[in-house]
Amino acid sequence: MPCPAPEDDWKEMSPEMSMLTASPSFLLLEVIHTWQKRIKERLAGFDLTSTQLTMLASLMMITKNGKLVTQADLAAFLSADKMMVSEVLRTLEKKGYIDRQDHPVDRRAKSLVITDKGRETIDVALKEAIKFDQEFFAAVGEDMDTFIKILNRLR
Repeated sequence: MPCPAPEDDWKEMSPEMSMLTASPSFLLLEVIHTWQKRIKERLAGFDLTSTQLTMLASLMMITKNGKLVTQADLAAFLSADKMMVSEVLRTLEKKGYIDRQDHPVDRRAKSLVITDKGRETIDVALKEAIKFDQEFFAAVGEDMDTFIKILNRLR
């Protein structure tokens, strides 16, 4: 939700403030905050955050063919910080969505396995998240392909 202060008031404060509120980074940050707030509300019934959902869905995808996946593998796949991945996985394990099992080759590593509860939850939660994204980004309309290309370019 945009800040309630009228833009005209900001222009009177300083030209820099007016430029800031029209900058791509400021607008992107506002969109991200709005998206995060709304997806949090949509996922609340699943006891999942968007980050947890992303990790669980990614884990499901990369283990689909029976491949053994470690925490380091998942972090690399997501291009995410290993410590952050560790914390999120710990939470998913406490919630009963994943298990960590001894890796058959690397004694130091643990294989990540999605539990039945995790599979059941991800099936429903992912559908809800996809539905939410379609609703949230509906305003992009016909420009969706261009929007996706631009986002990929900015990665």
